[in-house]
Amino acid sequence: MGEGATAEGGSRPCNGLRAHPGQTDLQGCPKYTIHSFYCTSAYTCPVPLATDILALGPTIERFQRSLASLSDSHALSTGAITTLAEQRTELDTRETELRSMIVAAESKRSWFTEFKDWVESVATFLDEKVAFIFLDVQ
Repeated sequence: MGEGATAEGGSRPCNGLRAHPGQTDLQGCPKYTIHSFYCTSAYTCPVPLATDILALGPTIERFQRSLASLSDSHALSTGAITTLAEQRTELDTRETELRSMIVAAESKRSWFTEFKDWVESVATFLDEKVAFIFLDVQ
């Protein structure tokens, strides 16, 4: 028999494993080696064991619980974001008010500084004049 031939005379696709008759691994399973896509011997290629198909009901229930949890989390996060946006708007308004109060206080401070300078200049003038008047009188 040639490459990829079977006892029936045709080639058959395989999962890429070649069986070694009489040889087993440590667990007692037949040994296999990787080879080409088509089997090159008359031995059959191993077929995977059948597995149970998962039930759809429990999977859908888990998915619905996860979706509900995600929806709740999204609602909480959206509420928190809305609250933070409102607080930020309030803080921006308060900041604007405080800045206008600072500008008003600064203008009052500068007026009082100028008034103090004027009062001191008047006091200096009067000190000079009073001293001059009292010195002339005597």
